[in-house]
Amino acid sequence: MSQAKVDKYKQEKANRKKIMKKEKRQHVLRVILACIIGLALVGFLVWTVVDKYNESNEEQTVTLSEEEMSKLIEQLSDTTSSSEGTTSGNSTEDASGEETSGEKASDEETSGEKASDEQDTTEAAE
Repeated sequence: MSQAKVDKYKQEKANRKKIMKKEKRQHVLRVILACIIGLALVGFLVWTVVDKYNESNEEQTVTLSEEEMSKLIEQLSDTTSSSEGTTSGNSTEDASGEETSGEKASDEETSGEKASDEQDTTEAAE
């Protein structure tokens, strides 16, 4: 029996380089395989999170009929015209304390702009 042990030891010693190379190769393959599986898992998790985020932020498409569209345009024009009158300062008070319309004030501004434009053109011509 001891002779069998000695023979086995000699055989292992003779093939030790081959065995070591095989074990190293298997170890490297295990590490590479573990990295690939880990990256696949992380990629899947990231994809899932991004997909859920995109679903929650998806744009919704609204279809309006021609009638609804015209009503919407009217409402928007009403709100913009009413907000322009209050924020742009087009309405002015005259001496009697009454408020004049923004059209008169804008007409006065336009005539003033025309006069300044005429002055600019005459100065450029001289």
